[in-house]
Amino acid sequence: MNIVMRMVFVLGIAALCLAAGCRTHEHHSRAPVPSWIDYPKTSDSVFMYVIGAAADQPSGAIAREEAYKDALRQISRRILTEAGLGIDVLPADGVLTPLEGAEVMPDCTYIQPDGWSFAAWVQVSFPIAEKRKVVEELRGR
Repeated sequence: MNIVMRMVFVLGIAALCLAAGCRTHEHHSRAPVPSWIDYPKTSDSVFMYVIGAAADQPSGAIAREEAYKDALRQISRRILTEAGLGIDVLPADGVLTPLEGAEVMPDCTYIQPDGWSFAAWVQVSFPIAEKRKVVEELRGR
């Protein structure tokens, strides 16, 4: 086959795929993200770690803030579980307050534009000592 015939063949196959509703692998995968999102740091004897995420936000700053709030909600639920309480004791925003020491880890913020909106991920550390303190306070209620 000469080059022109090969191009016609490839274009014909592509047209058939589009007509049949086929999608390429690229349409199903998300844009590459930092490895800490897919392989987050595991909790150790000093800190617990969580990944907070947010999507469909109007700006990168709002997406980051919502991802941070998501991480705080996850920490709050873990604390309640350890204290033997249900999530019904959480305030409306789903976050126990105050959660002293919950911090976004250095270089662990990722904001991704997605058309007209933004998605964000943050990895947050929370001191185990503070978690134990809050658990004991909740158990003492």
